[in-house]
Amino acid sequence: MAWWGKAEPKIMKVHLFPDPILNTKMVKIPPLDDHFQHWVTEMFELMYKSRGIGLAAPQVGLHYRFFLMDVAEETEEERKTEQKNEAQGEGGENLEEEEDFEEEDLEPLLPKNPKVILDPSVIFAHKETAVLEEGCLSIPKIKIEIERPSKIDVCYQNLQGERVEESLTGLAAACFQHELDHLDGILIWDRISPLHRKVLKKKFLNQQKNYGT
Repeated sequence: MAWWGKAEPKIMKVHLFPDPILNTKMVKIPPLDDHFQHWVTEMFELMYKSRGIGLAAPQVGLHYRFFLMDVAEETEEERKTEQKNEAQGEGGENLEEEEDFEEEDLEPLLPKNPKVILDPSVIFAHKETAVLEEGCLSIPKIKIEIERPSKIDVCYQNLQGERVEESLTGLAAACFQHELDHLDGILIWDRISPLHRKVLKKKFLNQQKNYGT
């Protein structure tokens, strides 16, 4: 039975590494029913509460190819400022906005440009790349600089069952690729060297042990 069937839903939470679902490739979603919107609403609430700008199905224990994202469209002035900062060598943005505070000290993020992305794919990745510092709700307090194409052409299905094709740049492009990685069982540290990955995994597991999680 599909996960949005008649069974009573469990309390939704973010699954943390080393949960095996985070390294599992997701499957195409079956036909949607009325329960799906309930799960989407819960996922958005959890994402904003956790101060993330993206959340993929496996991060909440669901085995299907869809994710949420909410990245505000950049204005021309903001794009010019970003390009200027990159030229001056300033750091990138966190994909999942996290501060060094306890969760209860932080206000939830507010919706800006919410999207539900079903069965997504990248049609074309342009040659230009950018390096942004990315975080992940499934490996909190770990941030890694990741190089990805800075412009991508993508397609996906929306909640109305319509096929959507669009071009994404900057943070939106990075976020889409980050969440798409989740659907293929890839975490951000899978895109760095084995040695660096080993160090960060050890650091994260020690943090979780100290926090008693």
